[in-house]
Amino acid sequence: MSMSGVRTWRRGDKFTLIYVLWFLVPELLLWTWWVFPTLDWWTIDLAIFTVLAPTILISLCMNLMRMRWRRVFSLFLAAFLVFFSHRILMGLDITPDHFRFDLTKNTYLQEVQRVEVEPETPRFKTFPWDDTFVAKTYRTLVYDESDQIALPPGTQSISWLQQMERRCAEKKDCVRLTSAPPDEYISVTKLADHFYIVDDDFPNSFP
Repeated sequence: MSMSGVRTWRRGDKFTLIYVLWFLVPELLLWTWWVFPTLDWWTIDLAIFTVLAPTILISLCMNLMRMRWRRVFSLFLAAFLVFFSHRILMGLDITPDHFRFDLTKNTYLQEVQRVEVEPETPRFKTFPWDDTFVAKTYRTLVYDESDQIALPPGTQSISWLQQMERRCAEKKDCVRLTSAPPDEYISVTKLADHFYIVDDDFPNSFP
């Protein structure tokens, strides 16, 4: 191929940040999906992945075939910038969970104040934070005034464990801290004073 042919083939080879937008789409959804919680986000996420993944792969292959090295570098740089920015925010404890909670915490505090409790009984309230599964949630925001939910499973007080057993039996503001192996893992993360996120990964939702 002549030099002029190569130049024609590689026309448009330049550094660009437009690829950043492709990688920002799933990142932005991670931060803002809860604004419209009633939407079918499982289908939306699947549709976005179905479109974005082939688009990125085709762009990479076409740029490699046409020896557009600046565009290839730009594509990898865009992925690195989005990933690196995400890791920095996580390292600073600026997470989607914190972002969501900071914007909506007054609503949760008002709900907590409405909880009727007996004297000397700490308040306890749960809020589902996802709609992935029809029958159950795998991510729950929990207000535990006693903070015993943060203790290792089984080390909570007898009264707290009995309270959870009663709540689970009544299917009201209930959390389980004991995983059911082999396809379940429960973790608790502190979000703010007395507020925790309980993650139930793979909660036996697929019999």
